[in-house]
Amino acid sequence: MGFKGRVAVNLSPKLFGSQVDEFVNDCLYETGCPASAVEAEITETVVLSSGQSALREIEALQRLGVTVALDDFGMGYSSLSYLQKFPVDKIKVDAAFVSKLPDSPETKAIVVAIAELGHALGMRVTGEGAETEEHRRLLQECKVDYLQGYFDGPPLAERAATARLFPGEGLHLQMSG
Repeated sequence: MGFKGRVAVNLSPKLFGSQVDEFVNDCLYETGCPASAVEAEITETVVLSSGQSALREIEALQRLGVTVALDDFGMGYSSLSYLQKFPVDKIKVDAAFVSKLPDSPETKAIVVAIAELGHALGMRVTGEGAETEEHRRLLQECKVDYLQGYFDGPPLAERAATARLFPGEGLHLQMSG
């Protein structure tokens, strides 16, 4: 449809261990979406439950050209070891940290440290749960690369998303799949 942005997709832990890259590749083919426009979000649960097979599948997704993000970073059991073992492209600072930024210098220090660590490892960093202008400003001060949350707008149904992405095109556009 000509959309030039990126789409983040949460991958279910159930997909891992069953050649998730083939599933994603089939979806890309069916929709005509370029792999470079897709960001696959995985949680630490995937890594915990799948171990070495998760590593192989992350690498397979990256070979397709899909960006892989570690979602909800900082809320799991051993996040730092995952960053060393699993070559993700992006880490997403959990919304629980972002919500506390305005009132907690300690939280800001943690978010700054996560951003610095991610950048030192060659990763981009997203702050989840950005709800306000203050969150945006504080995430920018923390050197976070991207923000995600209601600050940019709420989740939208297909028709509303199409209207927002393609203003003036009317509702005749249909999303495939």
